[in-house]
Amino acid sequence: MLAQVAEEVAKIANREKRQNLASCTQIFAGLRFKKDVIRQLFREEIMRGSVIYQDILQQGLQQGLQQGLQQGLQQGLQQGLQQGLQQGLQQGEVTVILRQLTRRLGTINPAQQAQIRGLSNLALEELGEILLDFSEATQLVTWLEMQQRREGQIDLIIHQLTRRLGEINSSLTEQIQKLSLEKLAMLGEALLDFALVSDLVTWLEEELNTKEDDA
Repeated sequence: MLAQVAEEVAKIANREKRQNLASCTQIFAGLRFKKDVIRQLFREEIMRGSVIYQDILQQGLQQGLQQGLQQGLQQGLQQGLQQGLQQGLQQGEVTVILRQLTRRLGTINPAQQAQIRGLSNLALEELGEILLDFSEATQLVTWLEMQQRREGQIDLIIHQLTRRLGEINSSLTEQIQKLSLEKLAMLGEALLDFALVSDLVTWLEEELNTKEDDA
């Protein structure tokens, strides 16, 4: 039956009518017959040239584009919310620390406030603990100067490691950020012998074990 219909369609002289009718026939035939059978009886180029096929194709492209935009928007919103939450938590922590410092040491000047706002999350956590031991403003100044040198050294070491080993993942970066100035200096020398990321992992594990033994 379908073969007879295909033969009759092929006899139509008008190309546009033949293409459109072939497309309609294939669409309805798809409800009953297998795709391979339909392709054997109808030439694919006839289907592609029809107005109906082009309309279906356009609708598919529009739907695909819309779905892609929606997915991209959703991912963008999720990333934005996550970043906003992290920034909000960090700003909240900065506010609490500044209040505690003000109560213990008096007014914190704008330059010091700016330094504190620029600290990493790990540094803020450390300051939140150590400020309880501060009794003079000079102790805060000394700590901020030391932290500035420390973060500068961390940036330099991460840069050197990246050039030697490729991108350093966030877990390893976080471990490096927790190192003391003395340990950072040791890592700065040791990394010259690193050839693989595993060398860095081994070094950090050894330092962690040493720290636990000392404790």
